[in-house]
Amino acid sequence: MRNNHLFIFSTKEGETRNMGIALVKKVIWIGKKYAPEILTYGGLAVMGVGTVFACKQTPKAIAIVEDTKKQLAVIKGTEEEAEKNDRKVNRNGGLISYSEQDFKKDITIAHVNNIKALAKTYAVPGLMLIGGTAMVLGGHGILRKRNAVAIATLSSVMEGFNKYRSNVIKELGETADKHFRFGKGTPDIVETVDAESGEVTQEKSSTDGFADFPEDDPRFFIYSKETSPDFYKGNLLMDLANLRSFQNHADDMLHIDGNINVNQIRKICGVKPIDEGLDNGYVVDGNGDGYVDFGIFDRVTGEPKAWVYECVKEGQGIPIELNIDGNIKGLLKRPRNAR
Repeated sequence: MRNNHLFIFSTKEGETRNMGIALVKKVIWIGKKYAPEILTYGGLAVMGVGTVFACKQTPKAIAIVEDTKKQLAVIKGTEEEAEKNDRKVNRNGGLISYSEQDFKKDITIAHVNNIKALAKTYAVPGLMLIGGTAMVLGGHGILRKRNAVAIATLSSVMEGFNKYRSNVIKELGETADKHFRFGKGTPDIVETVDAESGEVTQEKSSTDGFADFPEDDPRFFIYSKETSPDFYKGNLLMDLANLRSFQNHADDMLHIDGNINVNQIRKICGVKPIDEGLDNGYVVDGNGDGYVDFGIFDRVTGEPKAWVYECVKEGQGIPIELNIDGNIKGLLKRPRNAR
């Protein structure tokens, strides 16, 4: 006959064990996820405690140094006495030999004992400072590895996205690409019927401005009254002339200085900088096109592209898409002729 009490006990015991295993797994997962923060802040805390402990040990260290000074003074006094008495010194009522080798040996022993005592005094705070530093560096190392993986993933995604956009441009044209990319969408066809004549007319509905524009992406910014109040005119032809001048200025800076970042270009256009704009940009002989392009003007003729007149309306602002090389911090560390 089956023991129901034993079965119930075993079931509860199994559930408790499974809950314990699940809890351990969750703790491990949290530890791995927040390892950089745990190591960095934990390391700083350990270093702080180690510093406090080292300060508390300082009076002991001072006493050890003072005691060593007294020992050295006695040894030097003994050496002076030996020099005066033909290398003999009076100890315990009798004369004993005290050579130069004995003097050097005593000096060495005193210094060695001093070092040992100081090392023992500062051993614990020293280990805490070393351990804390190792923890901070370990957290930094994990972040670097994760950033490298994120950058590689982003590069792969962007490569696929750029191929997708290229296909859209081939199939539907650059105007459609700009509509989709900058959030304006394709205008709907609105039909109106005249009540008297019954005539049907079709008109394209107006679209909103660049509402979904990627403001924090270093490749993009919008040139408008809000973003560039000092330069934007609201007149398309005048603004295009300004942008052509800004693009040429940025391209000249690239070839004169050898590099230019996004924030420098945004400054030329009167647009406020962004965090990602400092590390992203262009490098001569880098991995990009080798020239600054706002994505507005035809590279051969220099005239505005067709999509500009079709997508941009007076006073809406003009979207800028930079052909940046990407993050240029690593490229700047290489010699120019080795890129």
